[in-house]
Order: sequence, then structure tokens, then C-alpha cells
Amino acid sequence: MLPRLIAFAALLALAACASTPERRALDDFNSTVGTANQTVSNIRLIRSLVD
Repeated sequence: MLPRLIAFAALLALAACASTPERRALDDFNSTVGTANQTVSNIRLIRSLVD
């Protein structure tokens, strides 16, 4: 019973960490970087088509 209780407590702690403001900020940052990478890729594609 105790190992299950420990596992459940660890799961709750992990879920609590996943919804922190820091986690949301990191997700937003990753999204911004992904958008920037896509923009650079699009610019390179346009340049290759124009040149």
C-alpha cells in the first residue's frame, strides 16, 4: 500500500509542477522560437525561389 501512496503523491507533485507559471512561460517561449524558425525557413525558401 505504501509504494502506491508514494507513487500517487509523486504523480500529484508532477501534475502540480506542470501547471506552474514557469512552465507556461517556457511553453510560450518554445512556441515563439518555433514561429521564428518557421519564419526563417520561409524566408530561405522565398530567397531560393527568387534567386
